[in-house]
Amino acid sequence: MKKKILSLALATAVCVTAVACGGNGDNGTNGTTASNSPVGGTSASTSQSATVQTPPGMVKPAVDANAVDPVTVDLEGYAKLVYNPECCEIFYKIEEGVGAKKKITVSIEMKDGYVFDGWSKSTVNSSKETVGGAIVNGTKADSTEKTYTYTVSKAQNVTIWANYSAQLVYNPNGGTVVNGGETYTQKYSVVWLKSPNTLPDNGYFSRKGYTLIEYNTKADGTGESVSPGSKTALTESGVKELYCIWEKQNDEADFTTKSVSGGVAIKGYSGTSANVVIPDAIGGKKVVAIAANAFANSDVTRVVLSKNVTKVEDNAFKNCKKLESFVMFDSVTTIGDDSFTGSALKNLQINAVLALYDNWTTAYAAPKMDRLVWAKANGKKVIAIYGGSGSLFGWDCEAIEEAFGGEYVVVNLGTNANATATMFFDYFAYALEKDDVLLWAPEPGEWTFGSTVMGSSSMWGTSANPKSWEINAAHYDIFKYMDISEYSLVFDSYEKYASSHKNSQKAFDKFSPDVSVHGDALDNEKSNGGGYSYSGEYERREALFEDGTLDYIAELIGKLDAKGVKVLHTYAAMDKNGKSSIDADYMKNTFEKIFKEKFKGIEMISDINDCFVESTQMKDSAWHLTRDGAEVRTAVVIADLKEALGK
Repeated sequence: MKKKILSLALATAVCVTAVACGGNGDNGTNGTTASNSPVGGTSASTSQSATVQTPPGMVKPAVDANAVDPVTVDLEGYAKLVYNPECCEIFYKIEEGVGAKKKITVSIEMKDGYVFDGWSKSTVNSSKETVGGAIVNGTKADSTEKTYTYTVSKAQNVTIWANYSAQLVYNPNGGTVVNGGETYTQKYSVVWLKSPNTLPDNGYFSRKGYTLIEYNTKADGTGESVSPGSKTALTESGVKELYCIWEKQNDEADFTTKSVSGGVAIKGYSGTSANVVIPDAIGGKKVVAIAANAFANSDVTRVVLSKNVTKVEDNAFKNCKKLESFVMFDSVTTIGDDSFTGSALKNLQINAVLALYDNWTTAYAAPKMDRLVWAKANGKKVIAIYGGSGSLFGWDCEAIEEAFGGEYVVVNLGTNANATATMFFDYFAYALEKDDVLLWAPEPGEWTFGSTVMGSSSMWGTSANPKSWEINAAHYDIFKYMDISEYSLVFDSYEKYASSHKNSQKAFDKFSPDVSVHGDALDNEKSNGGGYSYSGEYERREALFEDGTLDYIAELIGKLDAKGVKVLHTYAAMDKNGKSSIDADYMKNTFEKIFKEKFKGIEMISDINDCFVESTQMKDSAWHLTRDGAEVRTAVVIADLKEALGK
């Protein structure tokens, strides 16, 4: 079982295709795939869930029947077979072929709600490059028959992929399915990911005079809520029903407008409602902008933009002292913090119109929130690990799960030192529960320690940086659980992200072979030899504890502790050659004391002297480990975790 994900990733193809951004509910638009029956057809098809008998002459792989992650089965060295026992049952037989070849017959039966998409394969060419892979990543299906035979030799290095999808069935709930039918069925590949991204609001459903606010598991909106484009977890089967939740738009007469390119801009509001839902069009022209001072000094408390809006000018909501909630679509490309000068905005909801951002999101981040959303929806106890890229490259989460006997689902949420850690802690304070564990392993940076400025002096000057948005583009709903009044450069950083997003998109269910389903980076086999120094790294951060920069993350740690979440700290791993550059006396007598005083409710479980690895186990920076280094470091921290948790 150990290393099954690593071996799987090494056999995966890097095959991706661009996704068009338009859409009128057509199959495949924006990374979703409708059923092949007429769009919106009937309710989703279902499939057997009872255990089936092994077909005559075939065998069932000897894997854990309760496994919830992809497994790789070695077929006598002639091929590997990749599938997830949570979604299907697989059978196979191996027969003699011609010469040194074998005939491998594979057969599949889907579990309840999951749909078979076909068999595909990957091979390793003479340049040691992987060609082919999962269908969702662009590989053509070899067959869509449930039983299929491959003829292979050992020299081909063949990996056989079982491909399948979950189904989300949408009820328009007062609206209409644009291309007809009572419901709309979305297929979403779960070959790698677990929590489907819902349909973006890109022409699948329509209701004149209303805005699609969210999807919900109940028609009256009292169930589980998920924003268009964000993740929803599968629980009892591979099919889930969702309802469109609509909100009536304000009367056109409530607004004054001016003509601009592409339509009109709202320049004034005279309505009496404190809850404002911007119309899609006024006077037959699309509302594409909110002009400067359009809502200045008004008493609005909540504003919902139309998905047609692409621009919100500076001072558009100036001095809106009662404005607390704002709903917008990622079609907005021009907006900044100055759009809300003097306002009291706290809650932000982002609904997707576009497909997934093709950058950090698909390269490293998508599986992380995917796994956390799934784990909590299914009542799993979680060990969530957070840090910068030192965590991204620094853990072997499968080893941690095995060390605790499967008691916890382990998720590596480490990303980049320029992402805002506090934003994640805001979400953790909502999502994590009693008996969950949050292991914090920050490099000594301002943002990994908890600055609430969504910017970075190290990479982006003093301006906003888009990393926090890029990393969380697969689940915008994380921003719903932030109190954005505690942050700065929120919209400035969004604008930097949005300008790139519209030109760089990929299907929501595509995945990268460079990160495991746990969130561990896997493209770190080679070392550049290390030789890094850490002189002054921690000393320079002492001021952060004194000037109020870390007050809000300290407050969130207190909330997590009060919920019964075990919040633990370990040091980011470092190069052993740099050990002499760390002032051990300072760390013990000053830094650790300040840390414990500031972050009440957190336990430091590791000695800094235990965080060093060999220089040959450093990948390409002072904080990035190779896979070997990650395994060594993980083994040390497992012992620390067991002691801290009394295991």
